[in-house]
Amino acid sequence: MLVLLLAQVLIAQVPPVPRIYASPPIVSRPDAMADRNAAARERIAISVVVRVPQGVLWSGKLWVDGIRGASWRQSENEALGPECALVDQPFGTAQREISVTLRRSVRQTDAPDMLTVDARWTRPSQAGCGGTSTVELRQSLALAPGATQTLKGDGGFIVELRRR
Repeated sequence: MLVLLLAQVLIAQVPPVPRIYASPPIVSRPDAMADRNAAARERIAISVVVRVPQGVLWSGKLWVDGIRGASWRQSENEALGPECALVDQPFGTAQREISVTLRRSVRQTDAPDMLTVDARWTRPSQAGCGGTSTVELRQSLALAPGATQTLKGDGGFIVELRRR
């Protein structure tokens, strides 16, 4: 009897075991992640035409995916003409540059992918004897397969994009 009484006293003094709550299982959708990764790696062709009032500066095709962007650039620097020989210019060159950069953002939802376009046109200033004028476009847009979009900037700078 003494043993039973002693056992009851010991059991009463033992603190209750804390409840352990298990976190819910992590449910992954490997098929959705695989689809997103495949979409990010998918290369798409974008035809680009860069125009100014004087004509086409460049046209070509750039391949872009959701991981790496694509870019094209042409730059020219040359000495100023003889009419500027007596002018002391800190920028003693005539600079011309055209550049286009495309980046694609693959969406996790059913929304269309976004294409970010950076285009820049630099040319000698109309004042002559040094200096430059620059027009730059920076825009994000949705471009569906087969669609064409035209971006317009100052000075008649136009960038036409067509997704193949």
